[in-house]
Amino acid sequence: MINKEMFNMAKNYIQNANYKKALELLIIVSKDDKNDFYVNFELAKVYSELGQINETLKILKNIINTGVITDVYVFDLFFKIYNGNDIDYVNKLIKIIDKQFPNEIQIYLEIAKFFINIDRTRAIFYFEHYVNKNHYENIDVAVLLAKLYLENKDINNAKKVLLRIKNNKNKNYLLELFRVYLLSEQTQEALNIADTLLNTYDDINIVHEVADLYLKEKKYEKFEKILSKYLSYCYEDAKLYFYLSKCYEGIGNIENAMNKLFDILMIKQDIYNPENIVQQILDLNNLQIHIDLLVALEVVIKLEKNQSVKRNYTYFKNSITNKLIDEMQKYILSDNYSYAEELAQKIIKKLPDKKQMIDNILLNEKEILQKKELLESKPRILEITLTNRCNLKCIMCENIKSVPWELAENTKNEIIELMPYLEQVLWLGGEVFLYKHFDELFDIANKHNVKQIISTNALLLNDNIIKKLVDYNVELSISVDGVTKEIYEKIRLGANFDNLIAKINLLNKVKHRVNKYMKKRLCVVIMETNYEQIPDFIDFAHKYEFDYITFTPHEGYYDKDIFFYKRKDLDEKMKEVLNRAKKYNIEVENCMPTQKHMDNLRDKYPENVIMNNIELKKNNKFKFNFFAMATMPEVFPVKRDEREAAAKKIYCYSPWQKLFVGCTGYVKVNCNCAYSLTVGHVSNETLMNIWNSNNMINLRHNLLIKDTYKECSESCKENVLPIEKLRYSY
Repeated sequence: MINKEMFNMAKNYIQNANYKKALELLIIVSKDDKNDFYVNFELAKVYSELGQINETLKILKNIINTGVITDVYVFDLFFKIYNGNDIDYVNKLIKIIDKQFPNEIQIYLEIAKFFINIDRTRAIFYFEHYVNKNHYENIDVAVLLAKLYLENKDINNAKKVLLRIKNNKNKNYLLELFRVYLLSEQTQEALNIADTLLNTYDDINIVHEVADLYLKEKKYEKFEKILSKYLSYCYEDAKLYFYLSKCYEGIGNIENAMNKLFDILMIKQDIYNPENIVQQILDLNNLQIHIDLLVALEVVIKLEKNQSVKRNYTYFKNSITNKLIDEMQKYILSDNYSYAEELAQKIIKKLPDKKQMIDNILLNEKEILQKKELLESKPRILEITLTNRCNLKCIMCENIKSVPWELAENTKNEIIELMPYLEQVLWLGGEVFLYKHFDELFDIANKHNVKQIISTNALLLNDNIIKKLVDYNVELSISVDGVTKEIYEKIRLGANFDNLIAKINLLNKVKHRVNKYMKKRLCVVIMETNYEQIPDFIDFAHKYEFDYITFTPHEGYYDKDIFFYKRKDLDEKMKEVLNRAKKYNIEVENCMPTQKHMDNLRDKYPENVIMNNIELKKNNKFKFNFFAMATMPEVFPVKRDEREAAAKKIYCYSPWQKLFVGCTGYVKVNCNCAYSLTVGHVSNETLMNIWNSNNMINLRHNLLIKDTYKECSESCKENVLPIEKLRYSY
């Protein structure tokens, strides 16, 4: 028999939270009967309060093993403190509970809590059991169950649980109901709940929770009053200023919208993501004059120098700079050259390392306006084929059919010398990552903050390459010619579709973590093999988070497997493309011919001519002078002694702005130019000599005196290409 008087004294000590005294007495009492259930249970509770969990569990297991359990709280205490992973033992306990204490619902709450971080499905099961037995009176638990349903995207069950709760003023309950209505797209119901929350509770977190809905539903004036009230005492909450800026924008008060953004910059920078502020400044600029952009540029430069805010601001700095340069160009085109110079000096003052580039743009735009043929300005854009080495053998690629080639050392060094003047460089292959000097060029272009576009099949991407891509000012252009494994691998011989998807997913993962503003373009070459998939490329682009998509036809008119010769529904296909792209907010660069242009091609290349050339090609008797220097005239013919009318409009500015170096080193002004417009070759000339060679001067002259030039490609003359391909602007 135990000493009841001493046992009762120990219980009094427990009630008064004097656990050490209670423990001393209980140890003495337990010596009288080591198996006494009540003494051992009190011992377990004391050890638990003293933080001696292992000792507590040891006693509880001994009690359970005796099989003499008169109090369900033995199990209740066990599940509150047990954090082990012996699920078999846990299952054994649950069976005992189901048998001995089926009506003790509180224990099922503790079981549910135990499983919540181990097995969400079982946690939900026991929460359901508890909530149903409790008749939804424990609001907090019912709300937690609804939250778990939402985590599983089970909106209907979450709604059922919440709508059975009788108390409709509980804050957590209302917040969860708001989320359910929001996710189930019951917008008005969500707004009603948001109104109730804001009118009932003075809680800044609620404002943050409902802000996106008020802004999305354009409740600007209503939300502006709410925000103004909170800002009277939450004046360091930068998010409130940001929401208020969006409200003013919606109302149409752009000046106040901009001022609120600048108010944010007066408070601590770590309160809110500065990138959101700068993006909003850029958005507002669509309605404002350029002076705001100069302020925005200054903001970004300060943020970039702020070591406590370690983010990549390259995207923003370049976006603002590009918009300012666009303003500069507009001044020149409207004959306000002095204004352009003034703006240029302001940009250079903030970005002195851009002086050579800005000065070159000013000079180039002036020379274009003056219709000069011999230029002092340097190229603004380079499109450089680095090598024809590739890890694939695509069925439509001509590069791999030529002799092995890569860019020579002297041309590489000349490109490096031009870097301070360049606005953009496009790296082409083959596969660019196989060029031995690619890292050197890539790093130097980044040092000069040149916009880089890299054309790749993406299959060689790895952690090191991806890290650079997201850190630098890069647009990645990924070539994908099939949205299914079968078509993709049929066109891109040697490729693996699953590997492609894995690489894109890896890139997206790093992009989200490091620089979400990095842009990706999907480049698609359309041919007979993938013709039926044309609209599906938009869905692919959306799924894998591409910002842009370019459709280009393969102009291999001599191969029936490549040229979609007999197709007559191209206009309908492209219309569907544009509709889908609008839905997903994906920008389309459409270089596809119209149906009318296709009809013209069929007239130019009748089917018997196509088939005859295919046979010649099969027998190696047909030689397509793709890289032949013989196709390039020493000097473009031009009759300068004859008077010819000036062109009403210069439809192609590439000869004043670009140089394209193709595979084996031939040079054109644009990759779309006909090969008869090859203006030089880097094997025997420098880029700058080609830039003002007789061929280039005559090409510029021919474009200045004629609306079209007979040697230009059909795509350009028929207005197939978008203007961006022919005139560089921001």
